[in-house]
Amino acid sequence: MKRVVVGLSGGVDSSVAALLLKRQGFEVIGVSLKLYREESGAAERVARFLEIPLRVLDLRREFREKIMDYFAREYRRGRTPNPCALCNSYIKFRYLEKVRREEKAEFIATGHYARIVEKGRKFYLAPAKDRGKSQEYFLSLLPEDILEKTLFPLGNLTKEEVRKLAGNIAAKRESQDICFVRERNYHKFLEKEYGFLPKKGDIITTWRKKIGQHNGFYKFTVGQRRGIGVSSTQFPGGAKGPLYVVKILPEENAVVVGEKEQAYRSEIKVELKLWKGTGDGNYRVRIRYRHPGAEAKVKIEGNIATVNFLLPQFAPAPGQLAVFYDEEELVVGAGFIF
Repeated sequence: MKRVVVGLSGGVDSSVAALLLKRQGFEVIGVSLKLYREESGAAERVARFLEIPLRVLDLRREFREKIMDYFAREYRRGRTPNPCALCNSYIKFRYLEKVRREEKAEFIATGHYARIVEKGRKFYLAPAKDRGKSQEYFLSLLPEDILEKTLFPLGNLTKEEVRKLAGNIAAKRESQDICFVRERNYHKFLEKEYGFLPKKGDIITTWRKKIGQHNGFYKFTVGQRRGIGVSSTQFPGGAKGPLYVVKILPEENAVVVGEKEQAYRSEIKVELKLWKGTGDGNYRVRIRYRHPGAEAKVKIEGNIATVNFLLPQFAPAPGQLAVFYDEEELVVGAGFIF
């Protein structure tokens, strides 16, 4: 009987992943990772229900150092971080792989919605059947040796199918966007946990005319429209529509705003963390999770990708993850916009 180590949060998705693997005849070992909150009771309840052993790893120190500190550091630089992608690569899958080796298991598995495709002796991520829930974007930094040993049991299921399979074995909760930021208020989190101070600064146009004041540049992200604090009537000559954040200048404590078309970019540069593409050529590039992806010509020089979109794209934010797909919808690269 083959062994598999399953990341078990106690939520619907990971619980159904473990259930399906057990039904397929695997010897399942559950692993609950303490990352931010201490509570692991939901995972324990699911493990008892499924009659599988559960190991609990306390990774709160590692999580703070590698993920939370990075999150704060990026905001200090005026960038938009992507903590979930880093957590999957640096924390979750790394420690699941550690347990896999310790338990002499063949595979690791999670409740993520994604698929793995083997092609030419290489392993690639691909979107899940349920495109609305597909999470390969957040998994795109996983290295080849991890993908080779990973199973995604939910990859060919829809969320509705998963809910039906879950029955009463798991809590019907959904994971929130950023697990360590309560009530989605990252400003208060940064102020409380990392001592950020709301320091007043200028809101300026792209030609550097001051039109207002902000109360902390870390409260803004590129592409933001709501809550900027200035209106289109304050824009010199009057704006055609709402104003958007087009750039953040932390060294000047300034936020640059403009009309929507000023937030579009035809070219971006990406610091690659993973590349399995065939070199320069045409790829589909996603610049944030809800972005559908856009066709682009990509030039690779070392670990830097220069991306020229066929059509300008709205608000690519420095610090965000860019993910590259080939013509078969396989993930062939990923890195951070700068």
